[in-house]
Amino acid sequence: MRKTKDSKDYKEYISLPLYNRILLFSELRGNDNLLFIYDRNTEKFRPFQSFIRIGIENREFCLHLHQNHSKGYTLGNFIEEFSNKGVYHRIPLKQDDQGQLDLAATSIDVDAKLKDIEKGRFAGARLLADYGELVRSPALLTRLLEWEGNIRKKLGAAGPITVIGAYDADSLQTDMMGTLAKAHRKVLVSAHSETTFYLPEFSSVAREAETAPSLNLISKDVADEYVKASMETILLSMLKDDAMCGYDLLKEIYQKFGVLLSQGTIYPLLHHLEERGLLKSETPPNTRGKVYSPTDSGKELIEKRVSEFLHMQQYVAHFLSK
Repeated sequence: MRKTKDSKDYKEYISLPLYNRILLFSELRGNDNLLFIYDRNTEKFRPFQSFIRIGIENREFCLHLHQNHSKGYTLGNFIEEFSNKGVYHRIPLKQDDQGQLDLAATSIDVDAKLKDIEKGRFAGARLLADYGELVRSPALLTRLLEWEGNIRKKLGAAGPITVIGAYDADSLQTDMMGTLAKAHRKVLVSAHSETTFYLPEFSSVAREAETAPSLNLISKDVADEYVKASMETILLSMLKDDAMCGYDLLKEIYQKFGVLLSQGTIYPLLHHLEERGLLKSETPPNTRGKVYSPTDSGKELIEKRVSEFLHMQQYVAHFLSK
């Protein structure tokens, strides 16, 4: 962890590779504001679909703006069905004769959809604005951010707003990146074949962008090796406070570490920990699988194991930094 000249710690910087370039936006919630910069190799469809689907399930007004690559563009039949119910609204971004984003023409369609917002009908709102390659100049970006700000104010009538602003990295100049970063609380950059950068709370460092630390990059191979080598400690720690089934553990490890494990890796380990008397399992009613939690002796071991693990990590980090 690096420090700026005023000795402020920046603990919010972290980067982890995401398996198979599939990104998860399922944890975004009310008043979250994410900048998502991607490249042509990034898989966008599934995370965008998940982001909107959760909004629909939460009774939120969902507005989806996108570059119109094809007339058949859709996030799926299930989501499109809600357009008839006034919940989901998908609007292709209009372009002028030069292929630039035409904000005035797009505003006509947007304003027509925003009339569907009725106070008290929705629990909040979601804005998925995928501008693709349509924003190529700093001047247009400045106008766009002001335009989008007005849309957010109108969406505020529905309640808390969750926003994703997405851009193709190839269309952005360096100074445009800085402008966008300052306008969003969170920043996710997926524009390299090996790594994904994630800045969980960028707003707290935006004012000091010139002195902000560089990102620490972790290759997928290193992350896989590290997590698998520490798997027993990680599992015990995750089960310390909440009983979980094997599938939930797999999902949690993927979301926290970007490492996708097979069932053949995690279930034998859970069975082994149960045989050693460290875990106990039960099958709750109306469920198909076992739920695991620590035994009394398991709880004691977890506290000791995690403490020793952290001390060992500190020692190794100190040794490697010399």
